[in-house]
Amino acid sequence: LSIGCRSFHELNFLEYLFEGVGEGGNNGKVYGVDLFNAFNDPRVTVDDAEQLKSVKDTGRLFDVVYSNNNLEHLMDPVSHFRNLVDVLKKEAYLVYVLPCWRDENAKPTLGHPNVIHCTKTYESFSRENINGFLSEMFDLANVSSEVQFDLLHHESDEVNAFCYFVAKITKCNS
Repeated sequence: LSIGCRSFHELNFLEYLFEGVGEGGNNGKVYGVDLFNAFNDPRVTVDDAEQLKSVKDTGRLFDVVYSNNNLEHLMDPVSHFRNLVDVLKKEAYLVYVLPCWRDENAKPTLGHPNVIHCTKTYESFSRENINGFLSEMFDLANVSSEVQFDLLHHESDEVNAFCYFVAKITKCNS
């Protein structure tokens, strides 16, 4: 599932990357969710990344979620994580790319209402802070008893001002 997929190029890239990956319903098939479907791509569901209502209505479950520079645009990231749990397979991977603000005093703006505390500086994008952020999101979403997560990798790209992480999610009651 590509959240905030922007265009068919991202979906094509992800399909190539995950060809033959996954068991059951998806098996490498990539779906996207975005506020618009400008290219009328049948793989894209028009929805917001917080509620994921139309994605949930399909009944599809996903083993990989990819989100590239989307999370910081959400007004309510807690709802995003709460509803995301409903569309994950028993074991799933989250791959999130986030901007690094490079400023400890970064404040929300109209276009970026959510300045994620662990992405304010490269130094703050640490294993401990990402784990804290994910714990906070799952706790506030009231799903911390339903999932366990393991941060597998995190890295900062100081040249392009990005931070990214990969986490494995295991649903406890599936």
